[in-house]
Amino acid sequence: MLKPFSISSVAAVIAVSMCALGATVVADDKASDDKPSDTKVSAAKSSPEGTWKWTFERNDQKVEMSVKLKWADGKLTGVYVGRDGMEAPIKDGSFKDGKVSFAITRERNGQEFTVKYQAKLDGDTLKGTTEFNANGESRSRDWEAKRAAAAGGTLSGPWKVVLESPMGQLERSIKLKVDGEKLTGTFTGQLGEMEIKEGKVKGNEFSFLVAAERDGNTMKFTYKGKQDGDKIKGTVDYDLGADNTGTIDFAGERAKDEPKKDEPKKEEKKPEGEKK
Repeated sequence: MLKPFSISSVAAVIAVSMCALGATVVADDKASDDKPSDTKVSAAKSSPEGTWKWTFERNDQKVEMSVKLKWADGKLTGVYVGRDGMEAPIKDGSFKDGKVSFAITRERNGQEFTVKYQAKLDGDTLKGTTEFNANGESRSRDWEAKRAAAAGGTLSGPWKVVLESPMGQLERSIKLKVDGEKLTGTFTGQLGEMEIKEGKVKGNEFSFLVAAERDGNTMKFTYKGKQDGDKIKGTVDYDLGADNTGTIDFAGERAKDEPKKDEPKKEEKKPEGEKK
């Protein structure tokens, strides 16, 4: 519920809407100057959650396999999807210090067999080994899997959103960049370019903070939302100072590259003497 607005607060909301709600978020393609990139630290903090795919050759044919992992409350669970589409739950799932391990037990020709997977998580790549028994012998193979994009793609990229502001619906656009659980970008409006802060991504949930200065006051906007394929929706908690706080909703869809507009055709000059 929104709190009642005074005349001054309404003016502030209008000004802020022009700045914050009417802005464009642009991906920050450069690494932060004050926080150097550290692949190992980033990988250790990344979540193994998602669908992971890999291929291997059998009888001169490439076979695609996948496993759907879920990381919640300190537990790694999930299901393995075989080439026949049949699913089997993983066992002994573990994720610690950036290392993923689990086992899969399946049946073939009436006999059960178990394959153990161990890998290091590095962004959207799992790289390690598999262990299994074949004809009574223990064997090991290299294994590498890639995280598949969520249905419709990852959160990274451009989005068209509609904000339910006190003045009605406002159509705006955002463009985000995801690195593990880190969400970065810049927020550009009439007050200039501002970096988004405290950007986070976990599973299909995301959040970030935008802070703006106006007349000596700091105004804060906290975005919280969920991605569902090519759609996102959530809320914006705003704090304009002087107890002017509230929440508005937003929803959006993945933006597509707009086709270039045709240039206006030049009017052909007619020969002199030609009747119009």
